[in-house]
Amino acid sequence: MARHWREIRAEAIAQGRLDPARADAARKEMHEAVQAQQLADIRKAHGLVRQADVAALMSVSQARVSKLEGR
Repeated sequence: MARHWREIRAEAIAQGRLDPARADAARKEMHEAVQAQQLADIRKAHGLVRQADVAALMSVSQARVSKLEGR
């Protein structure tokens, strides 16, 4: 019989094999990396080669765009 992920996760937490805080931190880090890649993809799709061009459109510094894309 198939088990639900919720049951498997609860069992892993109870047995100390999964730390929910670490899992949440990893999930957040992955989400930020995906967003950074999406920003770079959007910039390139619109023909904006330079981060400075995006920065001007966003009213932020080029360094901020670089930081966002570099995550």
